[in-house]
Amino acid sequence: MKLGIIGGRGRAMLVGASAAAMVVSGLGVQTAAGERAPSTLDAAVTSTEKTELLVLAKNYLTDRTSRVVSDGRGRAVASKNLSSDRLSVSLRQKVQGTDGVLESNRINLAKHGQRWIASQTTVTPISFERSGPGTIVAKVREYTRLEFDRKLDPEAPPATEQSVDRTFTFDEAGGQWQIVKTVADGQGTLVNDVPPTQNPLPTIMSPNISTPEYNYGTSTLSAADQAEDATPEPDPGLLPADAPEDGLPSSEPPKTDGSSGLTQQLTASYCYSCMVNYANTYWQNYNPNYRKWATDCTNFVSQALKSGGWAYDYGWYTSGSNWWYNSIHQTYTWSAAENFSHFAPKRTARLSSVYYLLASDVLLADWTGDNHIDHAMFVTLKTTGNIYLTYHTNNVHNMPLTWIIRDNRGAKYYAYRT
Repeated sequence: MKLGIIGGRGRAMLVGASAAAMVVSGLGVQTAAGERAPSTLDAAVTSTEKTELLVLAKNYLTDRTSRVVSDGRGRAVASKNLSSDRLSVSLRQKVQGTDGVLESNRINLAKHGQRWIASQTTVTPISFERSGPGTIVAKVREYTRLEFDRKLDPEAPPATEQSVDRTFTFDEAGGQWQIVKTVADGQGTLVNDVPPTQNPLPTIMSPNISTPEYNYGTSTLSAADQAEDATPEPDPGLLPADAPEDGLPSSEPPKTDGSSGLTQQLTASYCYSCMVNYANTYWQNYNPNYRKWATDCTNFVSQALKSGGWAYDYGWYTSGSNWWYNSIHQTYTWSAAENFSHFAPKRTARLSSVYYLLASDVLLADWTGDNHIDHAMFVTLKTTGNIYLTYHTNNVHNMPLTWIIRDNRGAKYYAYRT
């Protein structure tokens, strides 16, 4: 509203388009009909409310995480920091089902010689917003660390870690705040959640720029690359890898399928420790030299492979035959899991079982079994009896493969030797 003051000393008059809509008196300003009156939505979330809501969120996540923790003898040590009346009825029912699954997964993990014996969860606020009378939506960042029992498995990593952005919805009921709903951003298996149906988010591409660097990754393109772009995109010919829950391949076929990847591996000289070190370094704190996506899993895997010596394969950015990144654009294969699966046969050997994966290998997942690749993960450790994966969106470090398989029944997996 634009207001002006005219007139001489001792008298004033409001002018402007909305002057007639205002009544000025010694009691203040009253809004006219049609203008929204102040409400509780205008009130900022107080520091007291923020503190209380953060405690509720932390206690909720701590309780969920405790469901997967055992003592030194393998017994459950579930905590109860949050009373049931601080959860809505619908969330309470969901939690009962979730806790049962987490307990089952904890027992299954022990069957594979793995055990988490301590946990730590912190919650950092990102934003708070009133979304209705008596309702606050809070976005927080959870960091959870679960320590392995290295007496049980001396080769295990120190811990599994996850860093997750979560949205909590709180309602005020009976004079206290309740958690109504909580949703984890992104996808991927978490230690303290039962995954919903995991749908991939669309890959966000760069602006439409008509330059050779944008379309081909380089200002010049070799004759061989031009010829490759002119040929139809290869069919990846995906066949799911064997992934039994008991951790043992159902048969003992050759550990790789096809010869092209084997030839590539024998002739290539890659630094596999560099790849693993990269993944361990940037699983949580993203490398600022690269763009990041809302669904960042394949971008992260591509960065790790590049750090170990994978060379760019220049050509048309939408082609499954090419793989590159530059300051203004990248191929679809660099940043999208489904597209990466089309390029992978050029550089890798497909494994017949997920349990043949080694450190620096790549695992792709089709969560819903619809033959569309949804997620990409990177192997950061292989021990005598276990395999550990690291990935973005959500950001997870050293998640046991057996936990991922148990937590995503019905998924299809595609394993690649890099």
